[in-house]
Amino acid sequence: MEIIPNWLITNYAFGHSFVISLSVIAFVSLWRKDIAFAMLAWPFHIVLDFPFHSFEYFPTPIFWPISDFKIDGIPWVNWYIWLPNVAGLIVLFIYRHRTRR
Repeated sequence: MEIIPNWLITNYAFGHSFVISLSVIAFVSLWRKDIAFAMLAWPFHIVLDFPFHSFEYFPTPIFWPISDFKIDGIPWVNWYIWLPNVAGLIVLFIYRHRTRR
């Protein structure tokens, strides 16, 4: 983590915060509700992301800038996290390939 520049850590905090994502989505929904609905993938990504980042490498600050609260999750480098993820992607690609019109 020492070699990672501060701007990147700030960028990560900005992109992985429920406070930021929901605020941006609320603002966009005033303008375009159809785009705002698609943007709900952003907080969904945060929900999927924070359990899989440990305090050692990019812990997810889910309430930044209001709070620095983070969860010590299970890192992606563990085989029991990584392997099912890769297997699921392979199954998805095979399914998509077979059902392509």
